[in-house]
Amino acid sequence: MYATVYNGVCGEHLTWSYDTETAHMTIEGYGELKNTVDSLWWNKQVLQASSWSTSYKTYYPYNSCKTISLPEGKIPAYLFESCYQLKEIKLPNSVDTVGQYAFSNCTTMVKCDLGKGVKYIGQMAFQNCYHLNSVRWSDCLEVIDGSIFDGEPDRASYDQNSVATIPLRDTLFFPATFRSNKQISWCYHDSPVIVWNAKNPPASSSVFYNLYCYWRGDFIFGPDVEFVPSGLCQQVLMKKIVLPEGCKYIGSGAFSGNNKLDTVILPSTLTAIHQEAFKGCTKIQRITIPQKVKAINSSVFNGCSALRRVEIPDSVSTIGDNAFSGCPNLDSIVLPKELTMIGGSAFLGAVLQDSLVIPDKVISIGTNAFAGWLSLKELSIGKNVVLIGDDAFRGDSAITKGHWRTFRTALY
Repeated sequence: MYATVYNGVCGEHLTWSYDTETAHMTIEGYGELKNTVDSLWWNKQVLQASSWSTSYKTYYPYNSCKTISLPEGKIPAYLFESCYQLKEIKLPNSVDTVGQYAFSNCTTMVKCDLGKGVKYIGQMAFQNCYHLNSVRWSDCLEVIDGSIFDGEPDRASYDQNSVATIPLRDTLFFPATFRSNKQISWCYHDSPVIVWNAKNPPASSSVFYNLYCYWRGDFIFGPDVEFVPSGLCQQVLMKKIVLPEGCKYIGSGAFSGNNKLDTVILPSTLTAIHQEAFKGCTKIQRITIPQKVKAINSSVFNGCSALRRVEIPDSVSTIGDNAFSGCPNLDSIVLPKELTMIGGSAFLGAVLQDSLVIPDKVISIGTNAFAGWLSLKELSIGKNVVLIGDDAFRGDSAITKGHWRTFRTALY
């Protein structure tokens, strides 16, 4: 076969050439790469709309290129889409943008180094990259615009019911500059370590919402993390959480639905844990609330069925509705001295020790707050309680002494 070199223009100051013998594409010049009529090799949509005589010469390099040399500039959308023979790519450090679908359907690519300058990765950038085991991005990355790893299973490598698409091996580091809140489709089979070190991301984020249940990697919070966004790791099945010193709050639903989580270590700098943060984390057995936290908000530990011991500091003044509802294995609880309000169903269904002291600063006890606490025999209610909701101690037949009988009579 005789070597043929095709060429064309791909930007105001850029040209491309393709050698059929070496299957090497060279882009030379400077400036932004553009989808132009003379660069049909990278634009599948234009190819399909073109006449056969025009597209015939460009289709071969389009799906047969194995190596590429790039100049400075951006990687536009669809640039390398369906380059079926492309196995490895390294971008120059001057590239700061990778457009949507840039490497989509590069089904044999195993390694992609995005260099040190990429700040933006477009959606579906690695769609259907079945064999990609190494993807490295820069420490200045700011935005991943949606599901970059989405796609259908590789039928040759996975069974029909599998949703895994890429066997990543690299640690994926989300730097302090990262600020995106878009969901990413984390279709892993052999997953990497994930390091989340974003300092100022959006307050609500679902980046890892669908990190699938067979994920076996480690999730690490880096030293620059100042808060955990709402919904960040909802249903992410990690086993251990260690938040760094300097982290100030955990957003609502941040770790909810994680039924593998058994270890939670919170920093002394933490001041707030918002609602449903650990809801449904069914394997947590013990947790210590830091001294600066002033409220245990609604449903924070709702459904943590394995939870046995909670250390609540005296700084906590509020225990919200359903805070510990559905925690039947709690074996003891000491209510903090600064507590003023106990929400409805706060300890519904808990089977705790046989005595309970409601601190003097408590003003209200919500409906069903301690309902179902069948082992309770002795109850002392603080002098400032003015409101007890319906059925607050439903199932209290075991109460035989203390202030409860006298207090109940006085109320009615």
